[in-house]
Amino acid sequence: MEFIGHKGAALLDLWSVSHFLFGVALGGVPLLLAQALTGVATPAGAPRPTRSHSALSLSLITLLLAFAWEALEYTLEAGSGGEALRDWLQGHEHWLNRLISDPLLVLLGFRLALWRPDMVWPARAMLLIWAFVFVFVFEHSMAYLG
Repeated sequence: MEFIGHKGAALLDLWSVSHFLFGVALGGVPLLLAQALTGVATPAGAPRPTRSHSALSLSLITLLLAFAWEALEYTLEAGSGGEALRDWLQGHEHWLNRLISDPLLVLLGFRLALWRPDMVWPARAMLLIWAFVFVFVFEHSMAYLG
C-alpha cells in the first residue's frame, strides 16, 4: 500500500483534497440537521456548537454524512449508476482510503469550518472549481497518480 497514489492502492489519492474541501463546505449543514432532529434552535450566525449541539454530536453527524457518501461511491463504482459512470470511476478505492482517510478528511474540514466559519464560502467555490476541472477538463482524473 502507498501513502499517496492511485485510489485503488493508496491511503490518500487525488480526490482526497475534495473530501477535505467538502468537509469545510458543509459548514453549518450538520448543525441544521442537529436542530431538525432535536428541535432545539441555536442563535443565528456562524455555525458554532452550543450546549445543546456539542462539537461531538456535530462531528458524529458529519461522519455519518461522510460514510453515507462513501457508501454511495461504492455502489456507483460497482455499476449502479451505469456502465459509463462505473468505467469513469476506474474501479474501487482502497479500503483504508474509503473507511479511514476520506471520512477523517471530511471531519477535519468540518472542524476547520467550525473554527473558521469565514472559510466555508471560499471552500465551496474551490470545491466547485475542483469538481469542474477534474470531471470535465481532466476527465480521466480517477486514473491519475497510478
